[in-house]
Amino acid sequence: MSMRFVLDGSSVGSREALHRTLAAGLRLPDWYGGNLDALHDNLRQIAACRKNDAGIIAVIKADGYGHGAVMLAREMDEIPEVIGYAVATEEEAVLLADAGIKKPAMVLGYTFPEAYEEMALRGVHATVFTDQMLEDMNCAAQKAGKKM
Repeated sequence: MSMRFVLDGSSVGSREALHRTLAAGLRLPDWYGGNLDALHDNLRQIAACRKNDAGIIAVIKADGYGHGAVMLAREMDEIPEVIGYAVATEEEAVLLADAGIKKPAMVLGYTFPEAYEEMALRGVHATVFTDQMLEDMNCAAQKAGKKM
């Protein structure tokens, strides 16, 4: 028997609320511990493999692959080795910014010129595909009084 459970991470305001929602939605046993130890364990293992103390950029596109991008980013905002997040779209980056996430988000996918100024205002980083795109982003950032 398969089960599908969709969790909207933006609607969960605390770690405790997340685990209550998970436990209820997934019908977890009473002994469920309600923690994110696996995330922390994985990040510690990744951090141990880094060279020259390189920072970790956590890819949390597609709503954290269904785990809740905002919730995951809130959890990782307190981990010094995580220096930022990678997302697929400008909308995902804005969602993180609106949720008060401290570390920067970088959009991995294409962004349309209409979004450049808003991205600069919110501190969103972008992947650049052409010299013209770089020039247009720079102009939009200057117009917004920001660096991009």
